[in-house]
Amino acid sequence: MSAITPEAAAEKAVASLLLELVSPKPGNVSRFQDLDDLGLDQFLASVAALAGPFQRISRRDVDIGEGVLDAVRRMSDAQGGGNTHLGAILLLAPMAAAAAGSEWRDIRPTLKDILDGLSPDDGRFLHEAIGLVHPALPPVPMYDVYSSPAEMFEEVSVIEWMAGGEPPGRQENAVAREYVTGFEFTFRRSHPFLRETLDSAPLEDAIAHAYLWIMAKQHDTLIAARHGRDAAEGIMRKARAIMNAGGYLAPAGRKKAEELNAHLVRDRMNPGTSADLVTAAIYLELLGGYRV
Repeated sequence: MSAITPEAAAEKAVASLLLELVSPKPGNVSRFQDLDDLGLDQFLASVAALAGPFQRISRRDVDIGEGVLDAVRRMSDAQGGGNTHLGAILLLAPMAAAAAGSEWRDIRPTLKDILDGLSPDDGRFLHEAIGLVHPALPPVPMYDVYSSPAEMFEEVSVIEWMAGGEPPGRQENAVAREYVTGFEFTFRRSHPFLRETLDSAPLEDAIAHAYLWIMAKQHDTLIAARHGRDAAEGIMRKARAIMNAGGYLAPAGRKKAEELNAHLVRDRMNPGTSADLVTAAIYLELLGGYRV
């Protein structure tokens, strides 16, 4: 496979955000469902606004932190619904920078180098980007974004403060955990599952199936931050029951998924981090040559 051009890396990042909206993911906005506080129109406006930032990130015109801050600002300016894509931006930005100019097999080693090389300036920009939309975040032993002085994030590496004082892989925040582990979950688990599913299912169904699989494998960060760990683990158990019934690809699993969706929407539980993670898996698949 030839090297991925910066233009292709950026375009596929935007495509992954659009394709994530194609699939009926329980509890999330899609072309089948709006939520009370967010709708498909706001997500589409956000995605359109992210094309330019991803081009600049892929061309290495900006460092990761500055590119993420630019993307979050443009996301916010494009619509009035608030935080549509912070988690996805945080995941896709370093992936896009790593993909540009690389062959597919070299993306992860390049990504690890990029993550290890994130500077205190990157940390300052990332801290500002998170503060712009003020997402719900789980508590951490160290480097809490909201309670620690901003100057602290200029004195430690991004990976150190993403780790939050926990060993690699123990982070409550799934996006931070990807940074600390070199995107272990995306490269070793979620993308391979999506890839295998696509061998026997159309894209829309495969994305919903992979999303439910992600929810079954780890509790959703956003639900845990907003509703508590017990509530998040309860949803994880429901997702496991769906997968045990065949997931979205089986009639029994699909019926249970519809029931889960009704429960999540009713209780205003949004598994937004699971949507971010499935977007990263979609992006990796597109970078590998998948054509819709």
